[in-house]
Amino acid sequence: MPAGQPTIASQPVALPFCSRGWLPGLALAGVVGAAATLGALFAQPQGAVAQGGGAATSPAVSRVATVDIFAVVERVWLSDANMAARTALAETTNKELETLNGKMQDLRFRATTMGKDSPEIQPISEEFAKVQQEAQQKQQQGNTEMERVSTLQLGEAYQIVMVEANKLAAELGYTHVLASKIGDLTFRSNTMNGALQELLARPVVVSSPADDITERLITKFPAPTPPPVQPPVQPAATPVPVDPAANPTTPK
Repeated sequence: MPAGQPTIASQPVALPFCSRGWLPGLALAGVVGAAATLGALFAQPQGAVAQGGGAATSPAVSRVATVDIFAVVERVWLSDANMAARTALAETTNKELETLNGKMQDLRFRATTMGKDSPEIQPISEEFAKVQQEAQQKQQQGNTEMERVSTLQLGEAYQIVMVEANKLAAELGYTHVLASKIGDLTFRSNTMNGALQELLARPVVVSSPADDITERLITKFPAPTPPPVQPPVQPAATPVPVDPAANPTTPK
């Protein structure tokens, strides 16, 4: 979607929208939808291109690996640097929306203190509509900019992963690396669209787990800092009623 994914509540009340935003469903919908049609990652074998512009020569032996490209790209997309940029954008947009919401609340309060026949009702209503429209436009602009930044970061993350995948494939002696999730066949999505995307993330039907380089590739990128855990809200203590007859210090 990505999730970017971040959303702002409909006006006039705007709620802060989260830029961390790579939800389980979002991860599949965003990355799989963007990369499933990109096919395989091809590591450049040494000597594959003939000198002098001749036809390419195939290596004597082909070795094929698999990699869950979506999981690796997701880690890079969720890096602390990328998260900081999205968070800053979200905070800036929400601060502007909070200011506009404050204006609308003030206008609404002023209107409630007047009679319906007050001559000031009309200009207040017009001002309220103007500020509300401004808030809606700001909301749309914020979501559009968040989508642009998130998409740009996703493309950059894919490029970074591609470079490292080619290096790792060359180190391990693989001539081809296929982008495919292997192992667990259980779908996490509960929608047809999401399930289809998860299916497309598994184009390889038969492979060897020993030739899956996902873990070796993903460890080349630092894990993102997990979001802070919010402490649970403690319920207010209920005061215990005191029986005056049982308290000798209570005057009778």
